Amino acid sequence: MEIFVYSMNYQKKKCMKRDLDLVRKILLEVEEKETINGYQQDLEIAGYSQDAIRYHLRIMQDADLIKYTAYMPSGIIIDKLTWQGHDFIAMSNNSQLWETTKKTALEKGIDLTIDLAVKILSKLREEHLSGFI
Repeated sequence: MEIFVYSMNYQKKKCMKRDLDLVRKILLEVEEKETINGYQQDLEIAGYSQDAIRYHLRIMQDADLIKYTAYMPSGIIIDKLTWQGHDFIAMSNNSQLWETTKKTALEKGIDLTIDLAVKILSKLREEHLSGFI
C-alpha cells in the first residue's frame, strides 16, 4: 500500500518508509569508498531513488550511524561513519546472516529495527561461531 501526503501547494508526494536493506547498502558503500576526508561523491544504489537515499541518510544521522551529511551538486558529502555505523557493518556484512536476520523478524511478525537486527545478528553470530570457540 502506498501512502501519499500533500504539500502546501497540493502536490502529491510519496511518504518514505525506513528500509534497513538500503541502510546496510549505504553503509557498505560508504565504508568501501570512504577516505580520511570522508565520503564525497555521487551515491547511487541500484533500485533506489535519490529521494529515498537522501531520506535514509538523514535518518541514519539521527540513528548515529553517520555524521554530517551535505548534498552538493558534485555529490553527497558524509564526514564519517560513526563507531555505531562501523559496528552495524561488522555485524551485518555476512549476507547469509543478514538474510536470516530479516527472515527471523518476518516470521515472528516483528518490524526489524537497527537494535533488533543487532540482537538477532549477535545471536546468529554466536551460534555460527559456537564450534570454533
